[in-house]
Amino acid sequence: LGILQPPFNLSEMHLRGAVQTVEGWLQDTKTWGADPDAVNDKFWPYRLRNESGVPIFFWLGSTYEPSDATMCKDIASGGEEPFQFSNKRSLQARQRDMSLEFHTLSIRFEGVEDVLTHVPVDITGVHMLPLGDLRAVAEIHNDAGCKIIAVQSTFKLYNKTSNSLEAAVCDEEGDGQHLWMEEFAGDMHGCVPLQLAQSKYLQVRPAGGKHKLCAKIPVPTSPVTGESLFVRCGPADDAPEGTTSLHLRVRLDAKRPVGGHEENMRIVVSLHPALRIQNALPYPISTSLFAASPTGILGEQLAAAVTEEGAVEQLYCADLTTPLMLSVICKNFRKVREPVLVFAPDGMGGVNVAKTIDLLDDQGVALRLGVEAISSAWGDLTIVVYAHYLVRNFSHLPLTYAVAGGVSRSVISAAGQVPDLDGSVAGSPQLGNTPDAMAHSGGPSFEGLFAGFGPRSSFNARMVRTDPPLADKA
Repeated sequence: LGILQPPFNLSEMHLRGAVQTVEGWLQDTKTWGADPDAVNDKFWPYRLRNESGVPIFFWLGSTYEPSDATMCKDIASGGEEPFQFSNKRSLQARQRDMSLEFHTLSIRFEGVEDVLTHVPVDITGVHMLPLGDLRAVAEIHNDAGCKIIAVQSTFKLYNKTSNSLEAAVCDEEGDGQHLWMEEFAGDMHGCVPLQLAQSKYLQVRPAGGKHKLCAKIPVPTSPVTGESLFVRCGPADDAPEGTTSLHLRVRLDAKRPVGGHEENMRIVVSLHPALRIQNALPYPISTSLFAASPTGILGEQLAAAVTEEGAVEQLYCADLTTPLMLSVICKNFRKVREPVLVFAPDGMGGVNVAKTIDLLDDQGVALRLGVEAISSAWGDLTIVVYAHYLVRNFSHLPLTYAVAGGVSRSVISAAGQVPDLDGSVAGSPQLGNTPDAMAHSGGPSFEGLFAGFGPRSSFNARMVRTDPPLADKA
């Protein structure tokens, strides 16, 4: 007897597509039998987002032209449209005949002669699809049972800053005309139009007209992962007096699809602030950033910012080619013993980066805080200011905290505490004076009432007194 050969080849790609399609069908079953008239409350199994940079016209199926019975819709650039396939079979029928009917879309892009067919809406992932000499990208993911299909060009931009930025592309090295320019809001993304995805150069600047475009950034022509460079946007000729240059970090990624012989690449450019200051304390701080020499000598001030409790401040003041020093002050700690070195570029050996900074109160008592420079997965540099320990009093009573194991039994006032009018010490040093607090204690006191101190080695024989929150006293 001969061995029976299956009439088809279940490759890994087809098997994965079949499994994902069945999963999509199971999600579809949740919406079957819904009232078609309840449009506002209706669950749509699919949503098509147009992120290609040009208007599109789509229809269901994989034909080059829509039929009269096919649903057809226009979507403007940046728009979104829900849809569903009308032909539904029961799950039992699908399991019985074991046939696969993949749901697909066809899309016509404005200004492009070719039609994009066979868009696989049931298969999650990132797909590069042929469109004549061009390529389109379909990013498909599942959101609470709804398939989101984002149609994009092969040139994607991320604005990772909190400010609006303008991006432009061109094909000439000199002062050639820009082929396209668009504004991107903070923490948003978009794509260069489909027909311009092969542009050679990119330029960016902050929106608002106060800055010039940066020098032209060559778009990668070979695969690259996580390459970073800094660009400078100088003040515009008619910018208000006092406008300073801004630095942005540009991250470049260029990848070809996994497998196959596709020569086209997908370009992803993300725009980031030069660095960030994170306040991990429960009260506001004022920070100043300075340039420094390789030997740690303090240079010019680059930036100053007030960072609220728990907030992250984005800075655009440096290109991170030189060392940086940091100074921190806060309420009742209006002095710093000395600015400390918090960043040194790679390759600069023999430079010790500080891990702590000492703040001084009006009596000269020091409060030691921690500082640390960390890098995220995107390559963002963040300088974190934090306390090694924090104590918060919710007991409704003024308390004195002591550390076990100390060598002395005398009470040592924590740094930053201000004497009350009667000569006693107010409870918590960091959050600022308020009229309610003054009326309650007869001297400076604080809402929120935290006590922060450190480092760990300074805990021996140290006691800290804090008052409960004023809201709890009322």
